[in-house]
Amino acid sequence: MKILMSLTVAFGLLAGTGLLHSPAAAQGKSGVKIAVLDSIVIRVRSKAGKSIATQLATYRKALQKDAEAQQNKLRAARNELRLQRSLLSPEAMQARERKFQDDFKAAQRRFQEQKKALDDSRIEASKAFDKHLTEILKKLQEEHKYDLILYQRPSVVFVTPEVSITKEVLQRFDKRVQHIAVKKPGTK
Repeated sequence: MKILMSLTVAFGLLAGTGLLHSPAAAQGKSGVKIAVLDSIVIRVRSKAGKSIATQLATYRKALQKDAEAQQNKLRAARNELRLQRSLLSPEAMQARERKFQDDFKAAQRRFQEQKKALDDSRIEASKAFDKHLTEILKKLQEEHKYDLILYQRPSVVFVTPEVSITKEVLQRFDKRVQHIAVKKPGTK
């Protein structure tokens, strides 16, 4: 039902803009020239997309390693605190427990900040990727005189290979850009 509604809305918009019944169609052209792009394929298979994924994986591993080291440190501090429970006065024990809680909260804040920095780096790299993709699509649109370029979604559009421009866009993307630097999380 969603597919039918999406297509109905799309064709309604095209009809409303006059593209389906344009003067070009009346002059013997076949109507609207449509191309379809599977942008996920471009993100996954392009050299730049792969470089982004590799860099992000490296940063994620470093973040995970740091988080695990911090957890081990906190676990050791908690165990030490348990061992000292019978040796310390109640006041000293409370002070140590407060310090442990402060350290624990600081570690949580640090992890959240690092995670946000990683997300920010991913978003920035994605924007750079999208900028290149948009420039390639604009050039293709001008060259081939497409009236409409649709992004393919598996559950929305089924296309024949003749209208798919994914392979051509992938080739142009790889020729244009092989690497997009992902800013190291936490750097300016």
